[in-house]
Amino acid sequence: QSSPQSSPQSSSSLQSSSFVQLDPSLVALAYNYGRYLLASSSRRSSRQPANLQGVWADGLKAPWAGDFHLNINLEMAYWSAARANLVASTEPLATFVERLALNGAKTARDWYGVEGGWVAHGFTDVHADGRALGENKWALCVTCGAWIALTSYEVTEVDPSNATRLERALQVLDGAVRFFVDGYLLDYEDPRDNNKTVKVTGPTTSPENGYRRRLPPLLPQQQQKNNATTFFGGIIQTKKNIKTQTTTRGSTTTTRSSSSRKDTQRQPPRYEWGTLAASPAIDVAILTRLFEAYAEGCERLDRLRKSRRESSEKNDDDGLVPQFSCDGALVERALAVALPHGGRPAPCGDGTLREYPLGDFGDDDCAPDAGHRHFSGLWALMPGRQISPLASNNNETDEARATLKKKIDAGG
Repeated sequence: QSSPQSSPQSSSSLQSSSFVQLDPSLVALAYNYGRYLLASSSRRSSRQPANLQGVWADGLKAPWAGDFHLNINLEMAYWSAARANLVASTEPLATFVERLALNGAKTARDWYGVEGGWVAHGFTDVHADGRALGENKWALCVTCGAWIALTSYEVTEVDPSNATRLERALQVLDGAVRFFVDGYLLDYEDPRDNNKTVKVTGPTTSPENGYRRRLPPLLPQQQQKNNATTFFGGIIQTKKNIKTQTTTRGSTTTTRSSSSRKDTQRQPPRYEWGTLAASPAIDVAILTRLFEAYAEGCERLDRLRKSRRESSEKNDDDGLVPQFSCDGALVERALAVALPHGGRPAPCGDGTLREYPLGDFGDDDCAPDAGHRHFSGLWALMPGRQISPLASNNNETDEARATLKKKIDAGG
């Protein structure tokens, strides 16, 4: 809705404008409405945090089973809760993440053979299941448990004097850090960084996104073969009246064209699509933030306890009796982990940021599915803290801006 003070414009001119001036009272109404929705869905006494529909699902069968998506949805529901003076509404989230960490410890042992620490994936349910529930493309996000743990931890920054809540959050972070640092991460010689050995995740995904890779050209003898399944059954039709069919096999999707005509030329498709990857940009950014947050939180807890001792306060409810102690050696190991590209976002030749920093992807494959609704490759910008217009590295800011523009222009 345009402001009453703005000059009258036709509907078409409003739609073509780069922005519409909003009535401030409408913004305030939307803000308060959002606060109401969260407060109604997540209270201190709630047994579960706000799910995809909160308490507003229509009927008993909610879309997406009314579950908890850790690949952005649950985090988004609580992003502004503490800053909107709804700290009490985050208590169900803190309790849920603690349950998730408890169950995720079993997942770490059973799925990855990692003793110590915990892991959760893209989706979970009311039982706080740490396993990857569903198809790999949707579920196999190995850092999504760490993401929701960070969301719960960041509430403590708005309530810095609550040592009990900080201890609880750090205990959860401690387990997430242990999983990655002491067991899960793999060594990889990165050809983009002079074959330097770095630590990578994988197999994992960039939530709900995919990549494409060029297939090698056919040899002459291969071009003469008529096997319909050669190169994923790819067919290039040279006549008219083409019908397009998409086939999904495992985690790879290919497109083929066919028609009723018999004079077709069998060729490989130009690209093959996949979802499983090693250390997509979101993983690098989340791990960088996870390790730094654990170190920062431990320093905060030490300062808070020291301040309390010096002031001779004796209130156990404020956390003077330690329930958790940080592992200084774990902090050192975490901060020493060599992540791809130094833990920073990786640039692409077209001035954007790479969603998949590893692998042999060309500059035209930086964002192959640019119109996708998930902006997973920009986690370092939001909700991460690596990229900011106020930071000294303006190249990353410009590259993030270019990536945003490219995705928005493509309908993302």
